[in-house]
Amino acid sequence: MSIENYVNKFLWTCLSVLMVPLSVPASDRYSDDPVLEFYCRQADEKQESDSVKSSEHSLLAFSRTLYKRVGSDGRITKVDTIITRLWFSNGSLDSQNVIAPAGHDVVPLNFAWPDPFSSNYLFTFYPNDPGGKDLAIGFDTESELDSMPVGIAVIDRDRYTLRRLLLHYPQAHGYKRLSRGYRFGDFDGIMFPDSLWEIGAKEGIFTTEHYRIETAIDSVKIRPR
Repeated sequence: MSIENYVNKFLWTCLSVLMVPLSVPASDRYSDDPVLEFYCRQADEKQESDSVKSSEHSLLAFSRTLYKRVGSDGRITKVDTIITRLWFSNGSLDSQNVIAPAGHDVVPLNFAWPDPFSSNYLFTFYPNDPGGKDLAIGFDTESELDSMPVGIAVIDRDRYTLRRLLLHYPQAHGYKRLSRGYRFGDFDGIMFPDSLWEIGAKEGIFTTEHYRIETAIDSVKIRPR
């Protein structure tokens, strides 16, 4: 499936999870559901172990980014294509360098993603689970005024690894709207995003900038530290 299709599905999915009411007491993170609690705890432990493993390696990646400016009518008004060389160390982005087109400004890429399973969220199974490899778990905050993102984490039902992460930021400073999505791949045993997208409406002095950023990772080289 193309990144464009993922973006469209992402918008509808985030909207859907925000419309699902939490009918359980706010003090109960897992809805008194031992199965839900099991999967959340297993996913949290897996995220922690993957984070430790990533910090023990250095990564060199090449990404292709499409920066799309969106007009007030929803049409794409301009598209910039940027190829970037990225270095990662200690599990986080260390530096990035645009290699094409020459002289183009760097589009800031956000490779830092939260671990919802280690945060104080309210969790719920996403409705209509088909029972396949992917297991979707929704996470929400107790208050709409909370600055933490809400959304859906899709994990591998058997391995508990994070496969997709869909985030909506209800309270993002400088934005009228902000959503992000991550799809993860397995690179020599290290889980790492193979595509990212961001959809935002950034507040300006007189106007609001609407945009989409879609990034695909072309290659990843991993070296032990």
